[in-house]
Parts: sequence; structure tokens; C-alpha cells
Amino acid sequence: VHPGDPQPQDDGDRRPAIWGDHGGAWRVQADLGAARAGRDVASRDPSVNEQKATRYHRLKRRTGLLATAGSGVVLVVLLVSGASAGVRDVVTHLVAVLGLPPAWRHAGVAAAYTACVWVVLGGLLLPLRFFQGFVLDRRYALSSIGAVRGVYTYVKSVALGGVVVVGAGVVVSLSLVLWPVGWWVVSGAAFTVATLVLTNLAPIWTIPLLYSVQPLVRGRLT
Repeated sequence: VHPGDPQPQDDGDRRPAIWGDHGGAWRVQADLGAARAGRDVASRDPSVNEQKATRYHRLKRRTGLLATAGSGVVLVVLLVSGASAGVRDVVTHLVAVLGLPPAWRHAGVAAAYTACVWVVLGGLLLPLRFFQGFVLDRRYALSSIGAVRGVYTYVKSVALGGVVVVGAGVVVSLSLVLWPVGWWVVSGAAFTVATLVLTNLAPIWTIPLLYSVQPLVRGRLT
């Protein structure tokens, strides 16, 4: 600094940003002013926000692909290890006790089997889904919910997804029994109708079940 230039006001603090104090027990203190300044710069610089958004979506895509691959691996392991056949035999025995008609007994076995597999997938993928839906959103300041609420939301999403998956399994099972030749036409038509219904119900029914939403209040024009 040139002697002729205006000098900054001396506030009496010339310690470095990180220093050690001895107050009975040694501790390290850090000046967070630089970090706050960095956040302020990020809020004013669009390029910084674009970089954060790019990293966030990249991690979202990678974790989504990893979850899909993990689901495939779990299903293959269930099939190869014989666990799938074991689950099928157990649910077949339990449903047979109910004494249902053949078509409904077949649908009941499909529903119970699908539900069991869905629960296994949801439990094994919980850590990855927790990171994808909770840790990432908290890291990039997109969510402020706690860990318990995050797990609770995930469990609710698994339950709602299970209803859809089990319903799809029942539709396919009944179609195979009742319409052996054109089962795929019936199943495709049912899935098309279900997609249209769920698309229209999601904003007004499904999303409020998972998250607390509030309508945006538009300010009055002056």
C-alpha cells in the first residue's frame, strides 16, 4: 500500500483468519467473514449458481442411474438365488388358505408377491434414496426438512409407489387369466388410463401427501 493512499481504519484486530487461543483448553477459531463473503458473491454472480445447478443435476442423474442399476442387481440376485421362488411359494400358500376363486387367488398371489419384492427394494435402496432426496437437497439449500422427516417422506413415497406397482401386478395377472390372447391389449389400455388419472391427481393429491405445500401469494400491483 502506498503511504499516500488512504489507510484502512485500524480496528485493533490483525490476527489471521484462523488462530489458536488458550483459554484453559486449546481451541481453534476461524473467521467466517470470508465464507460469508463467498456466499454473497455466489448470490450475485449467476455463473456461480449455474455451476452449482450443474453439479446438483449431475449428482441427481448419477444417483438415479445407480439406483436403477441397484434395483436390477437386487432383482437378478432374488431370481438366481431362489429367494424369488421361495417368496412365491410362501405367498401362494397363504393366499390359498383364504379360499378365493381361481382368478382372484391368482391376483392375490401376484399382489402379495409384488408387495414383498417392492418392500425389499425400498429397504435396500433406502441409503441411496436418502442421499438423493435428502442429503443433496440440503447440501444445495433446496430443502430444510430434518432427517427424520426425510425418512418419513421416503417411506410414504415407497408406500404410494407400492400401491401403483401392486395394482399393475394385479392388472397383468388378471389379464393373463381372463384374456390369455389379448392380455397385453387390456393391460396397455389399463396402464394408459391409470397414467392419465395419476398425472391429473398428482398435483392435487399425491404431492400434498408427501410434502407440505402452500399456494404462492401474488403481491398486489400498485
